[in-house]
Amino acid sequence: DDEIISTKQAIEWFDLDGVGRAPSRFDFAKLDNLNGHYLRQCDDARLAEEVAGRLGVGGDGAAVERLKAGMPGLKARAKTLKELAENARFYTLARPLALDEKARAQMTADARAVLTALRSQLDGAADWSAAELESLARGLAETKGIKL
Repeated sequence: DDEIISTKQAIEWFDLDGVGRAPSRFDFAKLDNLNGHYLRQCDDARLAEEVAGRLGVGGDGAAVERLKAGMPGLKARAKTLKELAENARFYTLARPLALDEKARAQMTADARAVLTALRSQLDGAADWSAAELESLARGLAETKGIKL
């Protein structure tokens, strides 16, 4: 019942005597899960270089460094290199980020006040780990009575 097996396990567990006449089924969902498993096993620097190339920023050292820094969180949610690159695009954009029309519509006075409060908390954060940043954001959301 194992989903992911090594080549050595496959050789030990399977032989031609177990092959039936029924055609096999190709399961794309399982393939995506397996691919995601191996993406999470990949070295962050290697993935950052691959994604940078796909996004056309391979020669931009600062963008590649931002990709490397963000890769642990990015690869935890990606199942394919294409999905990883799409999610990583944010890391390669020039700062300050330009807001699109949908984002501008969300920037009410209340939203700006929440972002100002969050920035204040982030400025005081000693530990910039994912867990600490999430804790700060959740704490602020609870204090303000808003959802994340």
